[in-house]
Amino acid sequence: GDAAGWPAGVPNGHQVVNRSDAPCSFLIMGTRPTHDVCHYPDSGRTLYSEGETWRLVESDGAVVKTGRF
Repeated sequence: GDAAGWPAGVPNGHQVVNRSDAPCSFLIMGTRPTHDVCHYPDSGRTLYSEGETWRLVESDGAVVKTGRF
């Protein structure tokens, strides 16, 4: 298998895509600090995690979805 890494704190947008016709499995791991902000430049959305809750918002501040970890 292959491995890829993206360092924390570096403002780089990244995604994992299977461009083949064959099935593929991804195992994505990471840490989630208690308070974190994750920007998705391709959609303009931002994910805020606060303790055990999270919210995904549009660039205009409208909440798309919320949940608990």
